Amino acid sequence: MGREASITLAQVAAIADAMVAAGSTPALRTVRERLGNMGSLGTISKLLQQWRADREKKIASALTLPAGVQRAILEFMAQELSSAKAALETELAEQQQEAADLATENERQAAEIENQVDALTALQVELATVQGKAGQLELDWQAGQVEMDRERKAA
Repeated sequence: MGREASITLAQVAAIADAMVAAGSTPALRTVRERLGNMGSLGTISKLLQQWRADREKKIASALTLPAGVQRAILEFMAQELSSAKAALETELAEQQQEAADLATENERQAAEIENQVDALTALQVELATVQGKAGQLELDWQAGQVEMDRERKAA
């Protein structure tokens, strides 16, 4: 059987708390030195681990909000989320309507362009026909001029 420890958790905790308050990290050998080199490193290690675990529990419990405050925060966040969601849904609906309007306008313009291309093609065909007729009339006129000049000379 081992012998009874000559140091206590309270002693180790007091030294460790003082070190933390001074801005240093409690280390095994430093705590033992501050105890006057009393106690085994194994015992001090076990007590220092227990102090750290207790300290973490205290910190965790200090960080926990009361249930009423948590509920109030959650309700507030739910309201804010709901209002933000409503605003975004309204904006989304407006954007979707604008997109639909733009698509309709795009289709209308595409149909108009297609109609104009068809009209342009028809006008180009008509122009080619008229130019062909004008070319033929020019040739006929020139032939008539030549014929008239010949007839004048012959007369």
